[in-house]
Order: sequence, then structure tokens, then C-alpha cells
Amino acid sequence: MTRKKSTHTLVAAMVFGLALGATTYGSDALLHTNHFTFNQAVAVPGAVLSPGSYVFERVVGTEPDVIVVRSRDRSQVYYMGFTERVERPRHLARGSAVTLGEARPGVPLPITAWYPLDSSRGHRFIYR
Repeated sequence: MTRKKSTHTLVAAMVFGLALGATTYGSDALLHTNHFTFNQAVAVPGAVLSPGSYVFERVVGTEPDVIVVRSRDRSQVYYMGFTERVERPRHLARGSAVTLGEARPGVPLPITAWYPLDSSRGHRFIYR
């Protein structure tokens, strides 16, 4: 009886471990990429994005909170850095993907967070 119980416990632990490993691998391998076009200048930490098109994406690897913002043709990097993971606000429409902060007149509005269109979580930019 004890051997049978031990076998069931071992099998259950193996199945749980495989399921956990598959979930972790699948989420780490997921690359969130969105293309945006801004009709006015906006800011990310350390850079101002002129009106135009940009690519926002999560860097795949061991650190899921590293985000890169590039030109549409990917030839120039405007921002690459750590962000804080945040939940998508309930009031934010599903098709909305960035939130903007406040700024003085004449200063570009800062992008406070990016919410990949296919995710319930987002990435808050860290301004210093």
C-alpha cells in the first residue's frame, strides 16, 4: 500500500513539474511586438519619439521585463531598458496599448506604460 501511494505521489509530482516547466517556457518564449504610429512627439525614458511609426517589443530571454523601442525599419534603437510589470487597467479598452502621463506645455507627453495588444499585462516605464 505504501509503495503504491509513493508511486502515485511521484507520478503526480512529475506531471506537475512538466506542466510548470511547459508554462514557464511558453511564457518566456512569447515575443510581444506592437507597431505604433504617433501623430505628435511622445517620450520614453531618455528619448523623445518624433511623430512617426515605431516598434515596441519585449526582449526574449531570461529577463521578461526588458523592453526595446525601435524605428519602424528597426535600424535605430530609441530605448532599451527595464520596466515594471503591471496589470492592464480595467478601464483601458482592449485595443488601447499605451498610456500617457502629463507634461508641461510644449514638452512631449511621456509614455507611462505599454500594454501589448495580446496580453492582460503591461510594462510601466521607469523614469528617473
